[in-house]
Amino acid sequence: LRFILDMEQDFDPLDKDNFSIEVARKLTKATDRFLCDPADNTFNIKFLKYRIRDMDTGVTIAEIDHPREEDGYDESELSEDERLIRYQFGPQFLELRMLGTMLDFSVGATPVKDLVMIERHYFKDKLIQSYEFKVKFC
Repeated sequence: LRFILDMEQDFDPLDKDNFSIEVARKLTKATDRFLCDPADNTFNIKFLKYRIRDMDTGVTIAEIDHPREEDGYDESELSEDERLIRYQFGPQFLELRMLGTMLDFSVGATPVKDLVMIERHYFKDKLIQSYEFKVKFC
């Protein structure tokens, strides 16, 4: 996941030591790189599957499965380009009335309390939708 970087802001969102939820909420366009390395994932949070579908018809528009470690996948060895997922939808996508998304994720052996995930969608460097998900315990 990438976040937003606005050079006119009075903070550096790429400063890992001072990054916070508040900083993420203030971001206004995508950064040019990820905000953390795979090695920083101390809770071993993995995004396993993501799906976007048209809720009116039930048609799946995009579905992405995370490669499995059993198949030789090691995220720590991936470049930034290999970690990035890009979508490109045609103009008919904007005509859809209701979209649904589904995200499967897992955590490692250490429990995670008060997890906050922020999902932001941009079009031409303009924030068009922002979601915040809070999970008390996983």
